[in-house]
Amino acid sequence: MVYIGGSFEKEPVYVALGVDSEGRREILGFWLFGSEGESANLWREIVAELKGRGVKDVSLFVSDDLPGIEEATQIIYPDSKHQLCILHAVRTLLKEPEDRTKKRQLLPLRASFYQSPGKKPW
Repeated sequence: MVYIGGSFEKEPVYVALGVDSEGRREILGFWLFGSEGESANLWREIVAELKGRGVKDVSLFVSDDLPGIEEATQIIYPDSKHQLCILHAVRTLLKEPEDRTKKRQLLPLRASFYQSPGKKPW
């Protein structure tokens, strides 16, 4: 929920998190698209903004399967790679039509995302 114009609205917030070569994490920015919705043009603007603010080199972009994001990253950082977030990839596979064998094989993988004893997310 986001507070917009005097009321709480259900809007997604998009966050760019950078990780440097030494493993340090930094929030590079966050965006609300509102009624504009996701588009390749908006992603291109965001990636260009990051570059303009000093992000010189990107080895890997990891994201959900957002419309236009992979194309936008390739335009601004042509040497970068793109990878679908593994959590979302597994969720997508589990939603696919009935292949009981595949689902049985993927369930332990899914469980590992939600039960990581001793692991800190940051």
